[in-house]
Amino acid sequence: MKVVLVGTGNVATVLGKLIVQQGHTVVGVKGRALQATETLAQTLAAETIVTNVTPVADMYVIAVNDSSIASAAATLSIPDNAILVHTAASVSYEVLQPYAAKVGVLYPLQSLRSQMPYIPKIPFLIDAPDNIIGEQIFAFATSLSGQVAYADTKTRTQLHVGAVVVSNFVNHLYHLAYEYCEKANLPWDMLQPLIHETADRLALLPPSQLQTGPAVRKDFVTIEKHHALLAAHPQLQALYQQISSSIIHTFR
Repeated sequence: MKVVLVGTGNVATVLGKLIVQQGHTVVGVKGRALQATETLAQTLAAETIVTNVTPVADMYVIAVNDSSIASAAATLSIPDNAILVHTAASVSYEVLQPYAAKVGVLYPLQSLRSQMPYIPKIPFLIDAPDNIIGEQIFAFATSLSGQVAYADTKTRTQLHVGAVVVSNFVNHLYHLAYEYCEKANLPWDMLQPLIHETADRLALLPPSQLQTGPAVRKDFVTIEKHHALLAAHPQLQALYQQISSSIIHTFR
C-alpha cells in the first residue's frame, strides 16, 4: 500500500518505520519544519512534500497533535478512493470528513519514541463511519500489528485514561524513585530487575493477585519508617502515603 505521512514527531517517525518495515511504501512526508521533514523522508525513502500538491496514495496518515489535525488535513488533496486517517485517541473521525470522502482513525495504543533503536509491539484501535471503510483500515492495521480492534471515540478515550495511568503515571513514579536514589547515593540499577519482574508478572495474573509490600500486609511499622525516611522528599512522601492508604483500603 502507498502511504502519505503527515507529521514528523515520535508517532509519525515510528509508524513510518513500521509501515516501511511491513512492506508498504511511504511515498511522501509532510511536516511543518522542513529539516525534520527532509530527515524523516530520507529515512523512509520518501518524497518531501513542501506544497499542497500531494502525491497519490492509498492511505493518508495524519500523526500530529490533536489540535492540529483539521489544519493538517486541510493542506492535503485526497483522491476519492483513498482513505484519510488520524492517530489520535480522543478525537472523532468526524474532524476529517470535510477533507476526504473516506475517513477513519488508526490509533496506536503505545508509548512511541523516535530515539528508540527498536519498534515495540503496537496494538491499534481503529474507527470508521461505515463497515467498508472500517474493513479497509482494519486490513491495513493488521498488516502492521497482530493486535487490532475496533473502538469508538468514547472507548478510545477511556483506554487512553488507562494508558496514562499505567505508563505516564508509573514513569513519573520511576522518576521520583530515581531522584530519591540519586540524592541518597543508592544504586538505581539494583531496582531494574524488580521493575522488569513486576511488569512481566502482569502478563500472567491480574494486578490484584500480584500486590505485595508493607501496605497490603498492613505493616504499619515499616510504613512509618519509610515515611520518616522520605521527609527530605515531600512530593514522594505524599504519594507514598496516598498510595499506601489506597492499597490498605483496597485490601482491607
